[in-house]
Amino acid sequence: MVAEQVSTSRYWSATMTAPREIRLTVRLESPGEEGVNVATTLSFMPPISEPWGEAIDRLLYAGVHDGLGSAARPLPAQGITVSVTELVLEPPLDAATDPLVADRVGETIRAMTAAAVGALWSGLDQGLDAAQ
Repeated sequence: MVAEQVSTSRYWSATMTAPREIRLTVRLESPGEEGVNVATTLSFMPPISEPWGEAIDRLLYAGVHDGLGSAARPLPAQGITVSVTELVLEPPLDAATDPLVADRVGETIRAMTAAAVGALWSGLDQGLDAAQ
C-alpha cells in the first residue's frame, strides 16, 4: 500500500517583496523495511543548506512521529516507511536568514509533516486502498 500527499503553504504580507512558500511531499508505504517499525527517509534534493539543514531534518523526523501519534492507530507488524520526497523553500533558508524566521519555517514544516503523515496513515489504516 502506498499513499502520498503534496502540501503547499504560502505566506505573504504588504512588507514582503515576495511570498514565502513551503512545498512538501510525503509518501507512506506499508509494508516498510524489514525489522523496522517506522523507517523514515529524507530523499528530497537539494538538501536544506547549513546552518539550518540539520535542525530542519530533526523537525521533519519529529513531524513524522507527531503525525503517527495523532492518528492513534497501531502500526502494522510489517512496519511502515515514511519518505519526504520533496521539500522546497522559497526563498530558501541560508546563512543570512534571521533565526526567528528559520524557527518559524521549521515549526511550520514540522506541522505540515505531522498533518500529512497523520492523514495518510489514517487513510491507509482505514482501508481506503481496498478494492471496491
